Amino acid sequence: MWQLIVFALSLALGTWLVEEELGRTDSPSKRSVRRIYQEFMGKPDLERRQYNLFRWPQAMQSEDLPWEATRPLLDLLRYLNDQGLERPTIHLAKWYHRVCLATPDDYRSTDMSELIARRLHLAGYLAAGKLHRLILGYLTRRLSGNG
Repeated sequence: MWQLIVFALSLALGTWLVEEELGRTDSPSKRSVRRIYQEFMGKPDLERRQYNLFRWPQAMQSEDLPWEATRPLLDLLRYLNDQGLERPTIHLAKWYHRVCLATPDDYRSTDMSELIARRLHLAGYLAAGKLHRLILGYLTRRLSGNG
């Protein structure tokens, strides 16, 4: 949690320094950053923890994720590490685990790296709440005869 707070504060400080250096005026105001921070801190602890980075076994011990999610999430961590990417948040890890549960068994015949990448891509859409917009757009195109 503290990493998120430090990141937010350093990001805000960094934007103000860039604003001074480059003469830009489109960075968020200190008041806006403070308001967003206070709103975030006013949320329940369980909701705030969703922004923490996934760490095994701590996420399971705190019951943010079920123990059954261990294998696919450790595979995901290995994949992300191999790709030089950051750990997922608890929120994204939850969606990744859900996608793994919903993936048919015969899908495993694909290369493991490709499988993880596909699952992660779909989990990212679900975590961001964008999948419903993609489906709605697809259906709209299909019904209008443009797809």
